[in-house]
Amino acid sequence: MAETMAVCPRDPSPKEPTQTEQVSDAPTEDPERARRVQEARRRNDKFWRDVFAETGVRRYRNNVEENVWKQRLTIAAVAFVIIAGITQAIYRAYLDLNFGFRNIDVTDTERLKEVMFGGSPWIVLCRWPENKKWKVPEILDNHRQELMKFGNLGSVDCSASLPSGAKFSERFRIPSSTEAMVITNGKAPRILNVWALKNWENLSSFLQKNTKVEVRNVEENISFTKNCLFPPGSRCIMFARKGGFTPETKNKVIAGSVGKKGKTRKLKVITVDTGKYEVTGIDLGAKSFYATKVACVGNISPPPTPEAKKKKDVSKDTFIYSVYEGEFTNSRALLEFAEACISSKEGHEGFRHLAKPPVLRRNSFANAGSSAGKKKQKSQ
Repeated sequence: MAETMAVCPRDPSPKEPTQTEQVSDAPTEDPERARRVQEARRRNDKFWRDVFAETGVRRYRNNVEENVWKQRLTIAAVAFVIIAGITQAIYRAYLDLNFGFRNIDVTDTERLKEVMFGGSPWIVLCRWPENKKWKVPEILDNHRQELMKFGNLGSVDCSASLPSGAKFSERFRIPSSTEAMVITNGKAPRILNVWALKNWENLSSFLQKNTKVEVRNVEENISFTKNCLFPPGSRCIMFARKGGFTPETKNKVIAGSVGKKGKTRKLKVITVDTGKYEVTGIDLGAKSFYATKVACVGNISPPPTPEAKKKKDVSKDTFIYSVYEGEFTNSRALLEFAEACISSKEGHEGFRHLAKPPVLRRNSFANAGSSAGKKKQKSQ
């Protein structure tokens, strides 16, 4: 059996340090030194932060903030201008659609007749394409909605040629300086002058005067002939009442009733005080003290000769008439009577033939009263 031999550990060499020596030789960390290093780093960081804050960094940041606000204000201003422009464009489109001056084609004969002779009030712009500086008068452009209270709005090329070959301006005698005109009641165009286009007060006054239905009070046969019987082809509606009519009744009740439709606006309208005057040949029926009587008188003769036209002579003309049977306060029935009057012809129901032209003259009661007054003055 082999003997086990004990092996003795080798003595460490002087050059090889032992484990204990290695541990003891490791450098130990100095807490105070580490604290000083950290403190120095904090001071250094704080220094540079303060330098940056007091110099370039803070100034740069302020400039950036100012530029941002300037950019925001600029963007807001541009957006406001764009929105305002879009809103204005929409508003203009709305005005053009609902309150615009609609084009009137002079080659459309039926449409042109409706505007020029239909009776309804029209406010018409007169365009001149050859005039490069032409534009819609500002006073008309700014008051479109108010203008529609007076009538329809239209626009026509006044230099255009009609189907007949004549120019529109020549046919209706419109000066080349015309900017706009009023057409109503089947009469010749009324030119809007410089005074009317100066401001809204003048314009509204001009339109009110020239778009209303004229109700004339007649007190002599000459005015009766001119405003009711002449020329041939005319139709006249007569309102008769003892004591006459107040201006309010004439302008609101009578003109308001007759002027509700375009074609009835072409009627000649007169008032007669039956307390002073009478119309020969026209039987107004049973007379009440203050009852209002309405009659239609139509001149159904052919166009007059130049001589008769010059003298307004109706002595050889033929007339028909009809008396309104309804109530004066019934505006609907009165309007229907006015429509029948404007379209009346010989032989129409309710219309009678007059043996000779009617004449306005003072009645016997008025003559007797006038004679008595003169005698009384002489005796005094």
